[in-house]
Amino acid sequence: MVKAKERKNSIILFMALALMILLFCLQAKASEPTVPHPADAMWIESDIAELPATEGYMFNLTVWINVSEPCYSWQFQIYFNNTYLNATRAGYTAGSKSQFFQEQPMTMPVVPVIDNNAGYVLYGETLLGEEQREPGYGSLAWIEFEVINASILEQLVGGTSIFEFDPQYSYYQTPDLGYRYPNIPSYELVIIPEYSSILMLVMAATSIITIVFVKKKLQ
Repeated sequence: MVKAKERKNSIILFMALALMILLFCLQAKASEPTVPHPADAMWIESDIAELPATEGYMFNLTVWINVSEPCYSWQFQIYFNNTYLNATRAGYTAGSKSQFFQEQPMTMPVVPVIDNNAGYVLYGETLLGEEQREPGYGSLAWIEFEVINASILEQLVGGTSIFEFDPQYSYYQTPDLGYRYPNIPSYELVIIPEYSSILMLVMAATSIITIVFVKKKLQ
């Protein structure tokens, strides 16, 4: 009876540790915003809150929108610090179209404009015909970034990396082609030293070793 109870407790421990590793290591794209911003708003979210000063480190940002009126098209332009970051690619969150326009049958996709010399990404999407998207929120696009100069980031540890919308080129249009300029808060990632990411890997490795040890005990 006692051994059965110990075995049960070990199994629970094993499952808990496995879940911790899974949550720690996976970086899935968000299907729901952390906090939907009140309409009208366009904002940025990410699975990370910190930017390590690590050469070649890559991460994604996701752009969301919440509108109070029917929508026919949208566009954003986001600036980033190109002294240590490059935007490598961008795409719609539902493949060939944005998740925001996913239920609309006809859209006109465009190729994202990525200008690493000027440090911005320009992207948009429009419906066709008499279609319109009713008021609500949804994700628009993801942007992939890469750290290209860790030495500059190391000098900025403790500060933040800021991503800002251009207020002139970030908007949505109503079916009558009226322009609406939503609230566009900037987004910040805390800059951390390179060893912080190494420490996370050590913690993950330690947890994996613990799981293997527990699993052997159960056999």
